[in-house]
Amino acid sequence: MAYGFFSNLRADSKLSSISPIHTRVLEFILVASFIITTLLLIIPFEYIDGNPVPTIVFKGLPTTFQAFVVCLVFSFSGSLSALLIHDTSLLAKFCEYTSVASMTSALSLLLCTMFGQLWMSQFV
Repeated sequence: MAYGFFSNLRADSKLSSISPIHTRVLEFILVASFIITTLLLIIPFEYIDGNPVPTIVFKGLPTTFQAFVVCLVFSFSGSLSALLIHDTSLLAKFCEYTSVASMTSALSLLLCTMFGQLWMSQFV
């Protein structure tokens, strides 16, 4: 019986040596994607080919806006899934990496659109 107890301790020490998911990062991504999505519902928009596109940042760029929304959805669902699984399995790691990559893509689309419009306004 004591041997079984010590073998469980060894198994637990092996599990603790594996890096756990980064809960702070995932919580930040979850909250940030939720807040950004909520703000998208509030800001003014125009319809281009029947699709609503915000006029503040994505004016005249419906495809970029749709890619931005898809990245937000993937970052939200990936971080929520990784937080709900909350172990070191391959699926949790995949959800974590998907969440981080999608949030990075969403923010890069947003920044490229903002600075692209500022840069293009200098030449008009």
